[in-house]
Amino acid sequence: MASTKAAPSPGSPEFAGRLLSAIGTDPRIRSLGRVELRSMEKVSRNTIIYRCRAGPTRLVAKVQLTKPARVVEAEFEILRDMGRRLGGSRVRALKPIALFPELGVLLTEEEDGISLREILEVACREPRDGWERAESALDQSAEALRAFHDAYGADDPDRASVVRQYLDFSPKNLLIQEESRAPGRGRVVLMDPPEEEVWGERTDDVGGFCFDVTRIGFLPRFVLSWPVRGRIDRLKARFISAYFGDLGDQKSAVLGAVKDAEGRRAMQALGWYARPWRYPSVAKETARLCYLGPLTAAYRLGGIHRSHSNVRRMLDRARAHEAMP
Repeated sequence: MASTKAAPSPGSPEFAGRLLSAIGTDPRIRSLGRVELRSMEKVSRNTIIYRCRAGPTRLVAKVQLTKPARVVEAEFEILRDMGRRLGGSRVRALKPIALFPELGVLLTEEEDGISLREILEVACREPRDGWERAESALDQSAEALRAFHDAYGADDPDRASVVRQYLDFSPKNLLIQEESRAPGRGRVVLMDPPEEEVWGERTDDVGGFCFDVTRIGFLPRFVLSWPVRGRIDRLKARFISAYFGDLGDQKSAVLGAVKDAEGRRAMQALGWYARPWRYPSVAKETARLCYLGPLTAAYRLGGIHRSHSNVRRMLDRARAHEAMP
């Protein structure tokens, strides 16, 4: 009876060897030059990345730890489609190079840039040094989400608010490529695109983004800081204003929908935290549940109302200031 050999575990030397062999035997990649693995990094509880090089071209091999091969294949296809639809704008997606479904690996070109999450954390910690940069990055990020929504919007003009959802349009999934000679005119690179097709209101993605900004305030160094809470509300107000512009008579309806969407995102996060056995490190995920679970639940039950009242006041003040002669 033939024995079946278990697939090597991502992160192991055996897996690195199989990955290098797969990349090196792909004729499109081999034509770029000598292939080598440079480093490995676990970037989230779901994902390991291997930084590679093929000749002068820098590559990133993304390995999904908890998602099936069909999800990796779907991400490859949507990245290719986004490349076609968003080409030529100041917004672009990662460029997919190859797919190795048997390993659960998606290979893309490596991009330079700084994570929006990092920019926002600096602004919360040191607003004097980082606030202007954060506002510019938020404006560009709002433009990026609008570009995605417009590219994947409904064909019916009467349903202009209904679009394909990005689903995880989060600061950690946005790379900001700054232009030193023209601040605010850089590019945004979209990462971790939607693997499934879900349609909804534009406010759904905006609310999801707002909750992921809120979660910056859950970091241990920020969690007890009232000034940081106010700064986070300002960041959310800036993003909402940059995405929607002057809301006019629709302000109450739009802000209410964004708040509801943020609440749903919070409940979704609670669902993720409540299933630590789904991830490789159960102990670490249990600790995450014990820390982030109560903070998220408290925000969903009460903090979200305070935050959005504050956001509304900030938007009202900004509009009144713009109306002054």
